[in-house]
Amino acid sequence: MLNDEERREILVQEAERARAEAWERGEAAQLLARETFRAQVRAAYRPHSPRWRWWLAGVLAWAAAAALFLYFRPAPLPEDTAGGISSVVFVQRCEGELLAQLGQLAAEFPGAQEAERQITASSDGKRWDGWVVSRPDFEGRAEFSCVYSPPTDSLEVQLIRP
Repeated sequence: MLNDEERREILVQEAERARAEAWERGEAAQLLARETFRAQVRAAYRPHSPRWRWWLAGVLAWAAAAALFLYFRPAPLPEDTAGGISSVVFVQRCEGELLAQLGQLAAEFPGAQEAERQITASSDGKRWDGWVVSRPDFEGRAEFSCVYSPPTDSLEVQLIRP
């Protein structure tokens, strides 16, 4: 068994050891804080790349994307008014009538180049014999005929289902 003197001595030694460990932990935290601050100061003084370079790169990327879009977009229909109506307006009105007949907001029609080949014009008006794809109503393509009459400014659309 330990006497009181030995117990006190052990308690004092353990208290000193705990204080030394606490002091070392404090010193380590102080050193870590000092090094972190130095790293922040060095980062602040380090030269940065100017932001205008990033802005310029972004503008150039947008310009390239716009140029590609303009280059690859389909060519519009030529502005011919044979048959009493322009081809662009005729196609738009025919597509609108077909969508109304189908009861839909959108369907797939031929592209501008193909539609131009399908339109015939005469002194009696214009005629478009084309196709439409409408998934909910029918599978595949359905043929249609759209006829414009200049004297009455009317369209007659006939959907020929497969």
